[in-house]
Amino acid sequence: MTLRGTIPKSSITDVEYAIPDEGPDPPVDRFFTQGLKKQEVQWFKEFITVQSAHAIMLLEQGILARETGQRIIYGLQQLSKADPASLATGKHPSALFEIESALTDISGEDAAYALNTALSRIDLGATVTRLVTRGLVDSLLSKMLVFSNVALQRAEEMKAVPIPYRTHLQPAQPGTLGHYLLSIRDGVLDVFDQFASAYPRLNRNPLGTVGRAGTSIPISRRRTTELLGFTSAVSNSYNGKDGAYGIELLSILGQLARALNDYLTDFYYWSSAELGAMELPDDFCGHSSYMPQKKNYLVVEAVRADTAKILGWHVTAHLTSRGAGTGDHMLHGVPEDLAQALSVACRALDAVALITQRFSVNKSRALDAIGWSTASGLSEELTRRLGLTHRDAHGKVRHVVQRCEERKLTPSDLRHETLREFLRETGAQITDVDAMELLRSLSPEQFLRTRVSSGSVGPEATEDLVQRAKTGGMERQKWLNRTLNHAEEASKKLSDSIMDYTSQTNGDSRVICKDC
Repeated sequence: MTLRGTIPKSSITDVEYAIPDEGPDPPVDRFFTQGLKKQEVQWFKEFITVQSAHAIMLLEQGILARETGQRIIYGLQQLSKADPASLATGKHPSALFEIESALTDISGEDAAYALNTALSRIDLGATVTRLVTRGLVDSLLSKMLVFSNVALQRAEEMKAVPIPYRTHLQPAQPGTLGHYLLSIRDGVLDVFDQFASAYPRLNRNPLGTVGRAGTSIPISRRRTTELLGFTSAVSNSYNGKDGAYGIELLSILGQLARALNDYLTDFYYWSSAELGAMELPDDFCGHSSYMPQKKNYLVVEAVRADTAKILGWHVTAHLTSRGAGTGDHMLHGVPEDLAQALSVACRALDAVALITQRFSVNKSRALDAIGWSTASGLSEELTRRLGLTHRDAHGKVRHVVQRCEERKLTPSDLRHETLREFLRETGAQITDVDAMELLRSLSPEQFLRTRVSSGSVGPEATEDLVQRAKTGGMERQKWLNRTLNHAEEASKKLSDSIMDYTSQTNGDSRVICKDC
């Protein structure tokens, strides 16, 4: 039935409106349950994993009879082979009840109901969410290290390629593409370190918090923590569903999005038609339907759009978590966009690693773009040769640059006689020998050679950065390997425990299957 009515007569005009037909499903299903179950279907594997660990623990604690527990474990393993999409169309309000219903058909009603001993939807869902999130964070961390390795490789190739560094969006001083890539890599790895710092707060086990108040049943939270690869348990049962770690992860993702967006925006500038210092192959690009000369960097644009989404989800999470205190069950949980944000960040890192691996450089165009950004090198040389203060030398070089621009001279056009003339206009007493030496300081190569401070664009300083980058990269890879191995070992323990219980039937399948 469609309900119709009109806007009150006080309105400027009568406007007909209609409420859509309700259809066969009640509103709670249409506007809540169906959306929830659609997400749970995607995480079906993790639901089975958590419930299997819970069943193993109940058996080991003597809370379940062995025969009942074996039927539960057998049924869960059979369900793990089923099509999870069938859960989305079931009549029950959540994955817990859908699995319970399906398990009843395989293992019997008593076994299916027994599985929910000391298990609420709240701690089940919270545990599944942490497992899914942990897997996505693991993938993201791996991709960050892949990008860092690609960036380091290209940095070594490009550590002598001059490019103009900018401040206020204007050419400032020369740098090198290798030095620049190392800085971007550092920014991404700073985010890696933030994730590593947050990881222990993510990797806490909420299973057994049982609706925030715990249980009178003597469960072992230590055992499920071990079987699910967590490193600790949520210590206070009231915090079992707390989603603060999700907001923390989104905040860190915001830092990653900022770093990637900065890099790609710089790439846009250096690859513009006006500068033309960098270029991507055609398979990263699209072409205009009307303007034949155009080459549009669509992959770069797509990643920049993704970084904007991530930043938006971060802000949204902070705003929506401002619910009715800790008791607001809907708004105080893990941000619903967290999994999507992590997936989008993984995709963005894949793209950025490919961009970094495959861009090419037009060295002559990059060199041309440096222009007068070597002027600070001339200023420093004046300070050394004539004993001038920095401010005095700065003013004299500014005069030289202005006079050259009046005559439309570039640094490569400038001759030592002209340089001496312009400096003498400022009162500096310059010989021909001085002028020739000073002129060399305007060369990009000379500028780069003379940078000696640690972390600078000079050859020795850059090589030091490369070596430190290699060491730091290896340490991070070792940490990630240990982290991933911990989860893999837990998965093997769970699989072995499942195998132990499903094989202890003395060949009688009727022990574990109600219809066998």
